[in-house]
Amino acid sequence: MSLHSDPPDAVPSPGGARASHEAYLPPEAYLLALASLPLVGPARLARLAALGTPERTWRRLVRAAAGDQVSVRALVGAFATPSGLVDAWLGFATGFDVGACWQRHRDAGVGLCSKTSPAWPVEAFADEPVPPELLLWRGDIDALAGARVAVVGTRSCTRYGLELAQELGSELAQCGVAVVSGLAAGIDAAVHRGVLEASGAPPIAVVGSGPDVVYPRRNAGLWNQVAVDGLLLTEAPMGTRPEAWRFPQRNRVIAALGDVVVVVESHQRGGAVITARHAMASGRTVLAMPGSLRSPASQGCHDLIADGVGVCRGTDDVLLALGMSPGARRRSAEDRRPPDPQGQQVLDAVGWQPVTLDTVVEATGLDLATAVVLVDDLVAARWLTHSAGWIQRVARSQMPT
Repeated sequence: MSLHSDPPDAVPSPGGARASHEAYLPPEAYLLALASLPLVGPARLARLAALGTPERTWRRLVRAAAGDQVSVRALVGAFATPSGLVDAWLGFATGFDVGACWQRHRDAGVGLCSKTSPAWPVEAFADEPVPPELLLWRGDIDALAGARVAVVGTRSCTRYGLELAQELGSELAQCGVAVVSGLAAGIDAAVHRGVLEASGAPPIAVVGSGPDVVYPRRNAGLWNQVAVDGLLLTEAPMGTRPEAWRFPQRNRVIAALGDVVVVVESHQRGGAVITARHAMASGRTVLAMPGSLRSPASQGCHDLIADGVGVCRGTDDVLLALGMSPGARRRSAEDRRPPDPQGQQVLDAVGWQPVTLDTVVEATGLDLATAVVLVDDLVAARWLTHSAGWIQRVARSQMPT
């Protein structure tokens, strides 16, 4: 294979490029631009993506913004929506720099993958009616390897619920199970604190705002610690505010990422119940913790138990639902020959975003010939893949047993 050829369909980045290897943008850059449009959530992004490649769809928007009425009519017709929304998209597209947006996320250390990226957690979204088109993250995407349990609950929780959540998070992490939650106040925050205190499996948070927009603000310290020690995931580009409609969308991702979903405390109509019922509809195991019959914070859990979900009396019940013995360690990732130090340096430089060979050379300081050999070795060992000028990571890091 040739590692020196440019992608065959590459086009110059709008607004210029800071270096020659950044003059071309991968499809994810245009998908990120589409996700940045006003009032575009998962469903609308999926419909935009279905119009063609992300690049072609974006360029259709740009043509429409420049006055191409054929493109305008096509967009309005495709969405069967008041033209005001499309008008807002056209106004946004007029001054938007796709290359600058892509570079801003890269400079901030924000990872990004689409459904066609090797980093995509395929099994998690296999049964999801509206799977994400795009995931962004801070932290280590390797946190998704192995068993995962989603632990959710109400913001208006009791002290009993806080203690149970923190204990459950800590014990699951010690057993090597990655805990997924939403970084909200209440139960979410408590379970993540428990995970962090355990220094075991990493915490995984799914948020309803951009990866740089902390919500709620009082969780800023916890938010940043999760991003350092684990993984913070979102479908929203940087700068996205935490609008109310984004949180039900976030909940479906939490439900999808959990092999088992545990509800600690929830009111009858709480978001945690919505998450649980979404998980049930996808065929996932749901457990609920019982509480006082007089506590409104446990009524949602009691309703779920009455509907047939399993009772969670503690960590052992969750481990059994996962098919693990109490105290079991996290299953290791697929066995691969570990890279040598120089190979690991290249692997770190590639990360989980598509890059060119020039990017690898610049990030590692290696000479071109050495970089080519190392990339070839990593492709042969199934750590990397190479296609049309783009190098991407395939395998996650091996996890301790």
